Amino acid sequence: MPTDDTMVIGALYNSDDDEASEFQQKPLDIKVAFRPSVGALNDLNREGGLSDSLLNEKDMQESMIVVHGTNKEHPVKITDKSKRAFDTSLESTRALELAIQKDNRQCSNCYVRLKSVVYSTWILLFKANVKAPMTNVNFWFLCYSMTFALEVLLTAVFMIHLANPVSNVWSFGAPFLFILPGVTVIAPVWGLLAVIFGSAQMMKSYSSMNSTMLVINYPLTLLYLLVAGEQLVYSTLIFFLILNKVTLSFFGAKVR
Repeated sequence: MPTDDTMVIGALYNSDDDEASEFQQKPLDIKVAFRPSVGALNDLNREGGLSDSLLNEKDMQESMIVVHGTNKEHPVKITDKSKRAFDTSLESTRALELAIQKDNRQCSNCYVRLKSVVYSTWILLFKANVKAPMTNVNFWFLCYSMTFALEVLLTAVFMIHLANPVSNVWSFGAPFLFILPGVTVIAPVWGLLAVIFGSAQMMKSYSSMNSTMLVINYPLTLLYLLVAGEQLVYSTLIFFLILNKVTLSFFGAKVR
């Protein structure tokens, strides 16, 4: 039996009658500790603490849940499908639409809106996982090979511009090569090894390298090129590298 410092909490979705019978039949092993000053929650009744009364037994929808840590299934009765997580019913869909349609254009919501836009754009451009192709697998292999070859070619062309003249290494080559040292050179080599060995894990880490370069190396290199007033061809190469990494990420996810 629970002491003054602890309280037994039952299933969340059962009706009051079901909960009462379960409490009488067997002790529950889920305990939540409370401070002694708060005291025990005797005669807990959900209906008494809610503004709306519980639905009648006949209006509830019965469902099955898997008890955490076991393979046992337990029947529960859901009072409101719109409040169920990961539900695909019409009620939950309508509730989600109503929540989305709320006007949240206040200044306090600007940061959340900006964060959601950036995050959704990032997921759209740099896919870590996509639906596996059911047909034409060779087509996706060909697309990945072409984009990877273009990636190596563009990187090699940019490296040639860094070496001729060598002074470029200490100008716009500094953010390209020495921030996250050598990752812009290591990444294509690592991607080539991943293709040779056919390792999905290596290809995934290669995709992570590309995403990191897009966040750090390429923006800093572009910023230096714009501030220093370097030739437009350098900025164009970086721009094409960014675009190619988007397609490479998509095809790479398909191949993995």
